Amino acid sequence: MPTDCQLASPEQLREQIVTWRVGSVRTDTPEWVPLIFIDEWLQQRLKRLPKDDPIRKMLPELGIEEPGDNALLRAVQKAIRDF
Repeated sequence: MPTDCQLASPEQLREQIVTWRVGSVRTDTPEWVPLIFIDEWLQQRLKRLPKDDPIRKMLPELGIEEPGDNALLRAVQKAIRDF
């Protein structure tokens, strides 16, 4: 999966919250925050897909979550819980 200009396997991303950037979400989060963003080119393609597209429905199986207002909050909560 293309994330932060690198390829990563689903196993490598298993402990991360994987999503895409929306608006003013900062991308320079500390290393201990398990939040990672897919590359912009993939983000653009996914956003163009209709909601009922089979690929979009498969995103949870790939570990990609659609962005929400609380993605950073959930990542910090996960980091604290895992600490």
